Amino acid sequence: HSHVAKMQRERGDLAAAEASLAAAVVVLQGAVRRDPDNAVDLNNLAACHTDLGHVRRKRGDLAGAEASYGAALAIAERLSARDPGNAVNLDQLAGCYHNLRLVQGEQGNLVGAQATLKLLRAVESRQDSLE
Repeated sequence: HSHVAKMQRERGDLAAAEASLAAAVVVLQGAVRRDPDNAVDLNNLAACHTDLGHVRRKRGDLAGAEASYGAALAIAERLSARDPGNAVNLDQLAGCYHNLRLVQGEQGNLVGAQATLKLLRAVESRQDSLE
């Protein structure tokens, strides 16, 4: 589904891309329910939520984008808590905070965007300490 969505997005068919990504999320949610500790499935699910957020944001559905980014963030936080020194997890966590902050700002939620920026800076500080 996610590969199809990428092609649809490249063609400019954002509605079809959104539908494909939503279907991919459902499939991956099932995989995560069956094996909740599978980091590969969790990462793939977070990536699909992020891609879905990008498509929704591009379509002007800021509330939907925020929900998708929030779902990706919840997974990234879980993975980062499980392995706090993992640079890949921290990169994903930082990306989630970045996306969430952008959409909060676009919605006029400056207080939320500022709070999310503080969380992003904290993750960036953790990233710097790993280098």
